[in-house]
Amino acid sequence: MNNITTAGLILFSLCWFSLPLSANNIYPWLAKTVTLHNDKTRNNNYELNPRLPEGCSSGPCPKRSLMRAYQELQFKGLKRNQAIPTHDKDGKTLRVVTYNVHFWQQAGNEHFSTSENVANELIKEMVAMNADVYLLQEVAFEQNIIHRLLKALNMSDNQYYFCPESGNFKNALPVGNLTLIRKKAKYLYTSYYFYNPTVTGTDFLPHDGILTDTPSLQGRCAIINTIIPDGTDQALQIVNIHLDHTDDSQHKTLQLEGTLKKIAADPYYPQIGTLLIGGDLNTPMARQLPERKRLAITRDARSRNTTVDLHLLELLEQHGYTDSFDHACIAPPGATVWSLIRIDYLFLKPQNHNNACFTGQYLFHTLNSDHSALVFDIKFTP
Repeated sequence: MNNITTAGLILFSLCWFSLPLSANNIYPWLAKTVTLHNDKTRNNNYELNPRLPEGCSSGPCPKRSLMRAYQELQFKGLKRNQAIPTHDKDGKTLRVVTYNVHFWQQAGNEHFSTSENVANELIKEMVAMNADVYLLQEVAFEQNIIHRLLKALNMSDNQYYFCPESGNFKNALPVGNLTLIRKKAKYLYTSYYFYNPTVTGTDFLPHDGILTDTPSLQGRCAIINTIIPDGTDQALQIVNIHLDHTDDSQHKTLQLEGTLKKIAADPYYPQIGTLLIGGDLNTPMARQLPERKRLAITRDARSRNTTVDLHLLELLEQHGYTDSFDHACIAPPGATVWSLIRIDYLFLKPQNHNNACFTGQYLFHTLNSDHSALVFDIKFTP
């Protein structure tokens, strides 16, 4: 009991709360009325535990009900985007965004075709976020959209990295992860890790346009970039990952373990000061879920004759990574996807006596995807 009390006191001393923070306006056409209570790390989370809709108590939650509840949550939260401050590109802070763009489609769109209007709105959102690094998932590689995105962000063709998911196409377009690095940097090493049930561990040399993945079965990939950002002499590794969406936790575990092995195989690994793993991990964390949602997820999995491993991401913690919100000692958002749970993350691992401090973590609400974006401001100190 004494140990628990001591740990609780230490956690309370770390997680102190400050006065409300004034909102900064990203969208000039929205009223400047938002203030938020926060701790030493700023965020704009206001729905820490969005309620499940009616009809979820006795059986599986109907997708239509979840989608409607999610869209209402996003609509109400749009003005909260004003609380995201303008990114000061002073060379001392890195802004990272992780965002599943859902094939350039709005939530609830069951027709797998890209939408020019939605793509244009998503591009506007990414310009507004003004990040140094974008980790995007479920990107339908449509040349015109990619060209407009790069142009809007003032980027060249040698600043993006794309890897397709095995056998995943929408309207004949390859779908996969896209990493955009706007920050001026020295590029040290890039590798790609592919996973599917039959072929694992395929390594590719540094980026040369769109990669071609030969396995025919459905699979996922990770992009691993190691850079030295301008203004620092510290090596930084950035991983963009999209775990399998199925309930088969064995596949997810193998994919995560394979990615971690590929990370450690980076020839610059001993020199890296900070490691970041971000993306759509398709798995909630047990300790971040209210009991009712844990029970609902487990029950729904049983109804599909399968199981869900809510402790999968503890594997990252065993390798020294910490969820960004845990690292900053603040409550994470309750939902980042239409199913009203959180499955999008940024994990951080400092090494070589380097430190990383989150100066801001924000949920970017949107009606243009079935995921919210997450925005992170990180300051690195030796």
